[in-house]
Amino acid sequence: MTPDLIALARAIVALPGWTWEAGVVALGSGRVVAMFSDGSAFIGGRKIPPEEMAIYHPDLLDAATGGVLLDRLGPDYGVERYSADQWCVFSAELDGDAQGPSLASACARAMVARGRA
Repeated sequence: MTPDLIALARAIVALPGWTWEAGVVALGSGRVVAMFSDGSAFIGGRKIPPEEMAIYHPDLLDAATGGVLLDRLGPDYGVERYSADQWCVFSAELDGDAQGPSLASACARAMVARGRA
């Protein structure tokens, strides 16, 4: 991921309402397979305690991560793919639209624009 996308990934995990979900890829660590009630997660073959989860960021180029983030935005959000590397997420809740090189990055920009995950 580019430095811009890494900064965006850091921004969404800091948003109110952010929680990790199964299906999201933690950058450089693997897919979240399960979340536990104590806030820990099973990632890349090991259980990560909740205090360590703060160092992880979602991979905003992963397609499945994009699907999870779009689902979190809710039914009032739509998506269009303009080209192989240009996605757009739109909603009446946003002032304009949110674009990015992947579905996950466009969803992340929409979350930042609305101020919550």
